[in-house]
Amino acid sequence: MKKREFKTTASQRTILVITASVFLFHVCSAILCKRHYYADGAYALVNLVNQQNELLPLSYDANTLRMGAEFINQLLVILCLKFGIRSIGFLSIVFGISLFFNSVVGMTLCWRKCRYLENGRNLILFPFAAYAFFCLPADIFSLNPAFTAFWIDMVLFFYIISENKKTIDKLILGVLLILAATSYETYLAIGPLLLLISLMEIKNQKQNPVKRKELIIISIGIVSGVIVNILYKATHHPPTEGSFFTGFLSFLNNSKNILTSNLLISLVGLFLVVLGISKLLDKRWIWLSMAALGIIYIMVVRYYYHFYSPVSEYHYRILIAVGMAGGILLAYAYYRLYDTVIVKNICITNWWRAAIIVFVLQCVWQYGNTYEWNQYLTRFSETVRTNEGIIEDPHKENPFSWGWTQPSLSLLESEANRINCLVAPNARQISVNNGVVYIPFLYINNDVFDMSTIIAYENNKFSAADCQNVSLSCDPQRDFTRENGNMELSVEIYNNGEKTLENKNLFASYHIYFNDERVVWDGPRVEIDQNIAPGESYSINVPIDDDFLSHFLLQEGNYSFVLDLVREHEYWFHDSGMQKTEITLHYRPAVIELK
Repeated sequence: MKKREFKTTASQRTILVITASVFLFHVCSAILCKRHYYADGAYALVNLVNQQNELLPLSYDANTLRMGAEFINQLLVILCLKFGIRSIGFLSIVFGISLFFNSVVGMTLCWRKCRYLENGRNLILFPFAAYAFFCLPADIFSLNPAFTAFWIDMVLFFYIISENKKTIDKLILGVLLILAATSYETYLAIGPLLLLISLMEIKNQKQNPVKRKELIIISIGIVSGVIVNILYKATHHPPTEGSFFTGFLSFLNNSKNILTSNLLISLVGLFLVVLGISKLLDKRWIWLSMAALGIIYIMVVRYYYHFYSPVSEYHYRILIAVGMAGGILLAYAYYRLYDTVIVKNICITNWWRAAIIVFVLQCVWQYGNTYEWNQYLTRFSETVRTNEGIIEDPHKENPFSWGWTQPSLSLLESEANRINCLVAPNARQISVNNGVVYIPFLYINNDVFDMSTIIAYENNKFSAADCQNVSLSCDPQRDFTRENGNMELSVEIYNNGEKTLENKNLFASYHIYFNDERVVWDGPRVEIDQNIAPGESYSINVPIDDDFLSHFLLQEGNYSFVLDLVREHEYWFHDSGMQKTEITLHYRPAVIELK
């Protein structure tokens, strides 16, 4: 049967060209600005380069639909590695091209499909518009399963409105649903559309018994996918979460998880879709449903994102679930009502204009975010070039959600693959032991990334094991002063080891005990403002406030006053082997005596 192609008008072709051009410009600028380093992007590229001898790196997701997307993302980089190309800059551009242009190919295929549908002439811009409304704000790309869900929704939607379905189409759909359901992100996001397909097939079954085969295939796909998903989760749960069911119950017990999960938002979207479909012939319900979705969308963007690029995985889920619910309803309304007066006069004419306006605004928004990203990346690169060792990310405006992204970005931004500095949200995440650098979720091959500088620096760096070489001294009879109701102790810090005691995040404080029970974990902290070289000492005054002490001291008697040093968020020196420096404090109401 010959395909029927419907021609577009000159104005529609002009708008389509403008829309596609704006989108391509956005994609190209994103690649040049390394926006593909967002979230898992930098981590994925590091693994690709690091596992250059693997046929298919990152194949641990083989049980989910992500493997297909990852294979497409990785293919060009893998080929470059096979031909001996090792330049991170060049591989980064290749990786970005394959990553972002997947969506270009997907949109082109959707557009071509629309041109050959009897009712498709009004849907030509739908893929671009849906991307503009629901994906571009989140800057989602194919590596993220939420974006994979978006294209699954596209495929399933076109299956609904396709004509002359063949048996192979139905089999492909069944396999697609099985694979999709094994990915938790995809499974929850496509929930509204799956139910919509089922409702449509049940309705068709009453009129045409032949449709029963489609319904059976779809039902088997959905049920099989759910079973596989549950079995996988039950057998691959993290050790810290206990059983699968215990972890699931703890998830439900957290209100934040519920309010920010795909599940709740998908149910809201499902309700709106079913409501919209059931009242589809009444134009008032169509506009009310779309208005409700629009309000939810604006509230989500305004409340969670504050008009900045979203960075949380929860936000991706909310946006994709709400977005696809609205997209399903909008596209289905097009399909059913394309020849009615309301669609001709309002939807077709104004939709093209509204879509291009929104698309351009979204791209402009992303250009602003790209500028902010460039500012951050410039500062981050400068930090990597001017520091040594393992440091905590000094930039407050950290745009990442995962702890392994900054270390990955450090590897990619280092010059000539020689790593002098690793940046992490928390410096304790990375450690060096027996000449090996341990980074969360990363195994670094020294043949690719030279970590010798990091290893040498960290081995010569003062650590908790060196606390035993530090000592404190204080004679309360000699070093005690009192002025304006406050007391101070002059404490001498000695570095008896061979490594410099760095003052970064280093403070002096004290603990108070009564009858061997700790009363105060630590008193007021005093920052140490200089490094202490091996064999040198440093004097500091530690305040002892009367009001502070009287608030914590329980009853009259002798208290043990233990001086200590603390490396903020890392370790206490006394707990790490430093010799105890203890002073006896006798307390009576309104009288404090040091002995």
